[in-house]
This record gives sequence, structure tokens and C-alpha cells, in this order.
Amino acid sequence: MPPLGGVHSKSRGCVNTLTLSKIGPTNQPSTYVNTHVKGTFGYLDPNYYATGKLTRKSDVYAFGVVLLEVLCRKHATDRSLDKGLATWVQDSIQEGKLKHIIDSDIRNEISPKCLEEFVRIANKCLHNSPKQRPTMAEVLFSLETVLVYKRNSIIRCNLQA
Repeated sequence: MPPLGGVHSKSRGCVNTLTLSKIGPTNQPSTYVNTHVKGTFGYLDPNYYATGKLTRKSDVYAFGVVLLEVLCRKHATDRSLDKGLATWVQDSIQEGKLKHIIDSDIRNEISPKCLEEFVRIANKCLHNSPKQRPTMAEVLFSLETVLVYKRNSIIRCNLQA
């Protein structure tokens, strides 16, 4: 059985703990729920942990962690890291070590430009300020844009061959 959320033991992504605790009106972006903090360590929005306010942007944070798990092929709470995956990746980006954090199999399959965009999207999801994080619709649009670019790059390469 796969662990709660994240990467299956055979490195397949799985999502099973990312849910907003309360369903509310979708036309009110500042809606939040005050709760006792609950969640899976590693996916937990630090702002939610600090304030007890669960927002739609809390799910965006958790989704960013899942994106990193796929790109790095590491669990959110990987024991080989001194800190959580999100912090490790953010620190590595600041240190200019982007290519060292991406799993080598993935790095060999996807163009560096696409990988940089995937990491940029994930990093935006992890912004400390929830207001600075994208909406899930914006995340979806960004991911689709990268996939179109990747698909077009493959087609161009095949046409030139």
C-alpha cells in the first residue's frame, strides 16, 4: 500500500491526502476555515500551521510538494534530507543547484527548459505568502502550457530527423 500522499514505494506518484477540509462557495477567494491544525507533515502549508486558517491556497502548497516529489523522485519527508523536501528544493534553487535535485531519469527525458518551468511552477505553489501563490486554475494552465511546449519540441525533433 502506498504511503499517505506523494510517491509510491516504486516511485509512482499518488495523491490521497490533498483535500480542502470544508467545501464552500467558489466565488469567494478569501474564504477560509479556522481549524485545529491537521494534515500530513511535509504537505502542510506553513501558513496554515502558523494561523490555523485553511484556505484554497493551502491545497496549492500541498500540490506544489507533490510536483516536487515527482520531479525529484523523493518523498516529502525523505529521511535522506536534513529538512523537508520543499525546503531542500527551495534552498537548492537559491544555491543554483537545480540540476542536482531533479531525478536523473526525468532529467534525461525532459528538456532543461521544461524542467525549469515545472520547478518554477512548483516553487510558486510553495510561496510563503498564500496570496502570492497561484490558483489551481493558474497552475493547471501553466502545466498545460509546458506540456504543449514539450509536445511541440518532440514533433520538431521528429520532423528534423
